[in-house]
Order: sequence, then C-alpha cells, then structure tokens
Amino acid sequence: MNPHFIPHNKRNFYSKRKVRKDEIYSWINYTFTILLSFTALLFIYYVWTLNIDSTQWYNIWKLETEKQKLLLQKELLDVQISNLESLSTIENTSNLNNIMEKVENPDFAVIKNNVSYAYNY
Repeated sequence: MNPHFIPHNKRNFYSKRKVRKDEIYSWINYTFTILLSFTALLFIYYVWTLNIDSTQWYNIWKLETEKQKLLLQKELLDVQISNLESLSTIENTSNLNNIMEKVENPDFAVIKNNVSYAYNY
C-alpha cells in the first residue's frame, strides 16, 4: 500500500515520550471520571437514605399524634366511666329502688374509738 494514501489518523509520527505522556493523561482522565462517577453515586445514595429517613420520621410523627389523640380520648372515657360509677349516680337510678329493700326500723348505732353511741328514734 502506498504510504501517501494512509489516512491522517493512522499515521504514527509521535515519539515514545509523547505516546507515554498521552497515556498518562488518558489514565488521569479515566481516574477522574471514575472518581466523579463514584462521588455522584454516593451523593445519590445519601439523598436516597435521607429521603427514607425523613419518610420514616414523618410516619413516626403521624403515629405519635394519633397516640396523643387516643390517650386524650381514653382519659375522657375514664372520666365518663368514673362519673357513671359514682355513688350519687348509682343512688339516683330508678333501678336501685327496685333492688334494695326499704328499712322498716331505722335504728342505728355509731361507734367510734373507745366511745359508743346508740341512737333510737
């Protein structure tokens, strides 16, 4: 083949030093590209974990507010239960009159420490 017809990019007129220098620059560029890609992947991983953590904290916050609401409801229900179980409420119900018997002779005695009183009306 005629050397004058060799394409321009196939000609090798460079010295070994120039070729070695170009190889070193290409390795530096290759290393820089790999480190930049690794840094970008670490950044993406960091943002992803941050997103997961924030989502979990939001879920925990929602559950805590729901827990506080339920505790408040429980306290209100406890107050209602104690009100319904109070002695005055039990005495005022009409069913109590049907359950308890009327006293025929209302005599009673009051006894205190070392002193006894007897009342007879």
